[in-house]
Amino acid sequence: MSRNEELLRFFKTAYCFTDSQRNTAYENWISENVKDKIVIDLGAGSGILCYLAVKYGAKKVYALERRGRLIHRMKQILGDTVEYIHADLLETELPECDIYLHEWLTSELWNEKRFLKNFYQEGDKELEVGHILDLVEYAKKHNFIDKLYPNMVELSDIDGESTTEWADIDIYSHSKYSRQFIQEHYGTLTNNSIYRNKVRNKEVIWQGHIKDLEYMKVNNFLGWKISFDNKYEVSNHLPISHWGLVNGSS
Repeated sequence: MSRNEELLRFFKTAYCFTDSQRNTAYENWISENVKDKIVIDLGAGSGILCYLAVKYGAKKVYALERRGRLIHRMKQILGDTVEYIHADLLETELPECDIYLHEWLTSELWNEKRFLKNFYQEGDKELEVGHILDLVEYAKKHNFIDKLYPNMVELSDIDGESTTEWADIDIYSHSKYSRQFIQEHYGTLTNNSIYRNKVRNKEVIWQGHIKDLEYMKVNNFLGWKISFDNKYEVSNHLPISHWGLVNGSS
C-alpha cells in the first residue's frame, strides 16, 4: 500500500483539507477575524482550521473532535498550541468562545449517515453522528448561534450531474498557510477523489442565516452554498469540489 493510500484510509472522511476552494474560503475569513479571539473548531478532523487560527493570531484555540486517532495525530502537528476536547459535540458542554467554526457539510447536507455508510460498517459509532440541523439546534440551545461560522446559506433545486475521478492535488492552488500545512505534514498525499459538477439549471429556493435553516425537499438535486457573512463561499456544485450532486441529495 502506498503512503497516499495509507493516508486516505487513515482519514476516511477528514481528507477534505486537500480541497483548495474549501481551504481558501476558510483561510480568507480566518485571516481577517480571529486575531486575539477565542476560537473553537467543532469537529477538527485534520486540525487544519485550528492550525490556521493559530497562525493568524487567535488568543486561544480549542479543537473538538470525537475520533481519538485524529486527536492523536493533531497533537503530533499542533502540540500545545491548542487545547483538545475529545468528545461528541452534541453530548458535551463547550467552553465560552468568540468564534465557533464548523464544517458540518456533506454533498447531501441532510443525510450525513448515508454518506458515512460508504466508509463505516453498520453499528459503528461513527454512524451516530448528527447533521447540520442538529448543529443548528444545539447552537440555539447553548446560545452561540450568532457566533457560528460559516453562517449564511443558499439552497437550490439543481438539474445537473456529478462524476468522480482521481486527480492530482494542486498544492499551489491553496492559500498560504493551508499550503504550508499540507506540504509540511501531508506532503506524500499527492492525489485524491474529486467531483466534477455540471449544472444545467439552478433555481434558488431559500437564502438566509443558518439559524433559520429548515429541512427542504427538491425535485432534482439539493444544491447548497454556505458563506461567511456572504463572503468566501463553499458549495456542492462548483465545477470541481470534494462535494457533489449525488444520489440522495434530492
